[in-house]
Amino acid sequence: MLTLQPFRIRPWVDLEWQKTLQVGKGLNNLNNTCFCNAVLQCLTHTAPLATFCLDRGHSRRLGSAAATVAYDALLAVERHVIEAFGSSQNSISPIEIVTNLTKKGPHFAAGVQKDAHEFLRCLTANMHLADPSMGGSPHPQTHQHTNILDGIFGGLLRSQVRCGLCLTDSVRYDTFLDLSLEVHRSVSVDEALRSIAEIDVLEGDNKCDRTVCKTKTCATKRLTLHSTPRVLQLHLKRFGVFEEGGSTKIGHHVTFPELLNVQPFTSPDGQYWEIPLDFAL
Repeated sequence: MLTLQPFRIRPWVDLEWQKTLQVGKGLNNLNNTCFCNAVLQCLTHTAPLATFCLDRGHSRRLGSAAATVAYDALLAVERHVIEAFGSSQNSISPIEIVTNLTKKGPHFAAGVQKDAHEFLRCLTANMHLADPSMGGSPHPQTHQHTNILDGIFGGLLRSQVRCGLCLTDSVRYDTFLDLSLEVHRSVSVDEALRSIAEIDVLEGDNKCDRTVCKTKTCATKRLTLHSTPRVLQLHLKRFGVFEEGGSTKIGHHVTFPELLNVQPFTSPDGQYWEIPLDFAL
């Protein structure tokens, strides 16, 4: 995960730690739960989310109903963060989250090793659903969010397709909570992000079906960051797939700068930030 510092607009106050804290407690491995522990440690030390949890933001909104909820992923993470920073023990066990693994996704089961990124997506999706203020996608121009997960991790991707015949543009916006980067041909995060924003030529079997021109035409397509989140989650795709099937782990070193400027990968009218790198998952 990469924490973002505002570049063109005023600083977000809640990106900073609201109080001085010691590093959170270590986590006990509860039978092949290292993938879960890695994700929880990253979330626990994400300043705006930790501040929200330590202030009991979710349980205060639920009120007395918090005690009767069978399972609430956002409430479970809130309790975990409070324990991580408040326990007198050297290490703690995320029992509530681990015992409810199957509620993150039916393919998760106790004692079975799983992919950390897959778990992160399932967990944040469940936290998102548990948020009573959950709303729709942020507007492409106002970038407004109505819930805690989107407010911290939510961004917008802009897909622009330009017809090679009539030169008109077709634009679509898609929300994201994390970005997956191909690194099999990249040796740095900058390079991997640059490959996302490269202009693709749609030709041959990939020609664009244009209703305006009433025919399939060659076109260009570009994907850009239209709105970057306060905290950017990057997933490095470390497994490559062979043409004959199977996969192998990509082992080369992927570098990142102390300060990542995402302006080259953003829309001309987008909202972007310069990013000091805190830690990566």
